[in-house]
Amino acid sequence: MKQIDCDVAIIGAGPAGLAAAKSAYASGAKDVILIERDKYLGGILQQCIHNGFGIHLLGEDKTGPEYAEYFIRQVEELNIKCLTEAMAIGLSDTLEIQAVNTQGICKRGQEYAKQEIYNPARYLTTTVKLKGGNQAMLPVRTAEPIPKEKLISAMHQIAKLEVCAPVNIGQVICDNIADTGVPLIASKSICTKNMTNL
Repeated sequence: MKQIDCDVAIIGAGPAGLAAAKSAYASGAKDVILIERDKYLGGILQQCIHNGFGIHLLGEDKTGPEYAEYFIRQVEELNIKCLTEAMAIGLSDTLEIQAVNTQGICKRGQEYAKQEIYNPARYLTTTVKLKGGNQAMLPVRTAEPIPKEKLISAMHQIAKLEVCAPVNIGQVICDNIADTGVPLIASKSICTKNMTNL
C-alpha cells in the first residue's frame, strides 16, 4: 500500500474533473491529484465524436476528444498528477481516499500519447435499426477502439444495417466494421415484441 498526500484529490478525470483540477490549482492548491478509473483522461468526451464543444469557452467548434485534449494539455502543463486505471473504493471521515490501481502515478502514459500522434482511435457507440423487437433501435458499440479516420465510414455502414430481434448483449452485429477487423456488438439485450427485456 502506498500513501499519497495532496492538497486536493479529485475522483474522475472527465470534463468536470479536469476543470476542477485546473480551478483548484489556480486557487492555490499546488499538490492536486486526479483519480481516474479509465486508462485515459477525458471521460465521456472521448466518445462524443460530434462537433459543438468549445464554442462558448474557446470560440471554436470542436469534437468531444478535441475539447478533452484542451483540458488534458492544461493539466499536463500544471504538472497535476493523474492516477489512471484506479478505482476509488472508500472515503473516511478524515478525508482519506482509498483507491486501487495497476499503473501508479503517471502523466497520461506514453502509450496513449504515441497512439494519439500516430493512430488516434475511438470507441464508436450508436444504434442500428431493429426489426421485430419491442423497440425500434438497438444500442451498439465497437468491441475495441477503431481508427478515428474510420468513424465516418463506419457510420455509413451502420446506417445500412438492420437486425432482427431477439438480440443478446454482446452479440456480434457486424464482425468487421469499416474494414478495421473490429466487431460491432450489441450493448443491450432486446426481446421480440410483446416480450419483456431482462
